[in-house]
Amino acid sequence: MKSIIKILITTTIILLILFFWKEFPDLSLSKKINAEKVSSFFTAIGSLLTALTVFLLYKQINEQIEDRKAASKPDLYPVDQFFSLLQDRVMPKLTRDKKNETLNGLISIHNIGLGAAKEITVTWHCNKEILASLLDEQIGLKEFYTNYVYTDTFSFVLANNQLETQLPLIYISSMAHYKPGWTQMIWEDLFLEISYKDIHDFKYSSKIFKAKVYVSSNFASFNFKRVDSIKLSENSTIKSAMFENDSED
Repeated sequence: MKSIIKILITTTIILLILFFWKEFPDLSLSKKINAEKVSSFFTAIGSLLTALTVFLLYKQINEQIEDRKAASKPDLYPVDQFFSLLQDRVMPKLTRDKKNETLNGLISIHNIGLGAAKEITVTWHCNKEILASLLDEQIGLKEFYTNYVYTDTFSFVLANNQLETQLPLIYISSMAHYKPGWTQMIWEDLFLEISYKDIHDFKYSSKIFKAKVYVSSNFASFNFKRVDSIKLSENSTIKSAMFENDSED
């Protein structure tokens, strides 16, 4: 804003100098001044100043609007989560910090922004066909887990607050496929998509996170990394974490 005002003042001074230089190259007190030209010039200058003043006011109002939006902008991110894992043939139990939670396998999503978020949709993406092939045929819940909806909706979350969303049941159940004697494994592909609006009804672009999931005989951990798109493999992606670390060295 200050730089624009400086440019405006400088431009006005230059125009004044050029005008008087052109109209009065031999300016003297005895020479008659063309009042009509002077009046037209200053009218033009006045119009220019008015237009620039309106522009500056418009710019200032826009900046205030953007500042207000920034001050109320939400920002939702999933929190990396470590679970103690108790194996079960039907549904392994994932426990956070020894909490006795009603729902199994909850992931926290924090609003680290300055404003509240509303109309929040949280969607999990995974290859259900691959995960279904890991389930025990005898438990009789494969069809239910496969057809289960992996979307949660939330009406509101304040700044510096969090909400909880449950991992897909088919994903948790697939961890029962972990075999005794296996080393720590990197589990199947899992993506988390979050969409929301701010209090001004502005809808933000969906955020996508890929979860790197480590599973062992007694724990499971989820580490989230933001990515640009969802790319699910058509084949199983379970592999040894030790093997991956060796190949990265």
